[in-house]
Amino acid sequence: MSRDLRKALENDLLVNKLLEEFGKVLLSPTMLSPGDTLTRGTVLTLPGSTVHAGPATTSYRSVLFASVWPKGDAAPRYDPDTQYTSTVLCGHLLSLVWSKIGVKDRKFMLERTVSCIQDTLIRHVSNHFTEGPMAAFLEMVEHDKYPAKMTLKKLILKSAKDDRFVASGDPQKIDKTIIVKIDDLECVSVTDNLMALYGEEWFKVIVYRRPLSKNVMLYYPGEKQWEGGTPIDRYTLTLERPGELFDGSNGILRGSDEIDIRFSRTTATTSKKKRRL
Repeated sequence: MSRDLRKALENDLLVNKLLEEFGKVLLSPTMLSPGDTLTRGTVLTLPGSTVHAGPATTSYRSVLFASVWPKGDAAPRYDPDTQYTSTVLCGHLLSLVWSKIGVKDRKFMLERTVSCIQDTLIRHVSNHFTEGPMAAFLEMVEHDKYPAKMTLKKLILKSAKDDRFVASGDPQKIDKTIIVKIDDLECVSVTDNLMALYGEEWFKVIVYRRPLSKNVMLYYPGEKQWEGGTPIDRYTLTLERPGELFDGSNGILRGSDEIDIRFSRTTATTSKKKRRL
């Protein structure tokens, strides 16, 4: 991995969060398996954050699943919509840093994604991606079928040069701009000296909401970084009087972990922001 790619990954808040929570699926698969066979009604307890699978079957099976955690624990509740395989995680990481890296680093990331496809036993991975260049790439690699005179090596190079590779939809109608514009968002906070606490430091922040969304996201203008703006994030803002701009004292803003984020209107010196745990 080049220094530029490492920097692009390390400076993205969501990349750090994804690697912390799901990075184990990128390792060589050492999966926890309950054994070759199980009798009907068997109850298993599996540790969290462990890649697990099995037993194998050629027929159907039915599993009743439940998740538990200590009462009052700060850890976020189990979310069935955040299930990752190595290929899906690589694809998500690609979409986050694609516009920030060059062709050489894109090739590196695509080659890692190809390795994940070739190593996995999961089929039809491309179906987990919306229609577009990336889904088409994954499908060709999975079936090892390429256009005439096109090899895998050439396909990777061609894809690495495509600025629209991570966009979804009809390739002919895709806008080359894949970064969300602030102008497309609704500002729901004051913009002068609203500070958010991270660790022991305060950082200037502005709170935005996507149209028709109940969740909010935080933008740090000094660091030019976003927080809470992805599908797996659920940052909520509850105002004492709906319709007012949030000023840090007239409402509660909670992160995905359901912990209140502290705010202040005092002026503070900002420094490079680290990801929120």
